[in-house]
Amino acid sequence: MSTKGRVLVLDDDPPVLEIMGDVLTYLDYEVVLTRRGEETIDAFRLQSLTGKPFDAVILDLTVKGGLGGREVIRLLMIIDPDVRALISTGLMNDPIVENYRAYGFCGLIPKPYTVEELSETLENVLRKE
Repeated sequence: MSTKGRVLVLDDDPPVLEIMGDVLTYLDYEVVLTRRGEETIDAFRLQSLTGKPFDAVILDLTVKGGLGGREVIRLLMIIDPDVRALISTGLMNDPIVENYRAYGFCGLIPKPYTVEELSETLENVLRKE
């Protein structure tokens, strides 16, 4: 079965993570869900080593008690400088949101978002060379 791509998701809110997995699966992506930044980095590294890297990563900006998107993107860029990452946040006043590209992100998906907004943003990030 062919999919649109492989997506790794970090979010520490279980209901949000579950819905994100369901929506991305519905949109025909293969999805790996993680709740902690360290788990995200491990999954990304493992898939890069096996020759099946993720096509995109969606990172929640803040993760209670652990590494959030700001910290995780720096480490993912060491593993793969061409990582295609979206920042997902409801904290629109954070400086990273205004200048997300300077931090290594390819796109931004503000919470809450619709299925259509997620689909369009993800497709735009995957389309860029």
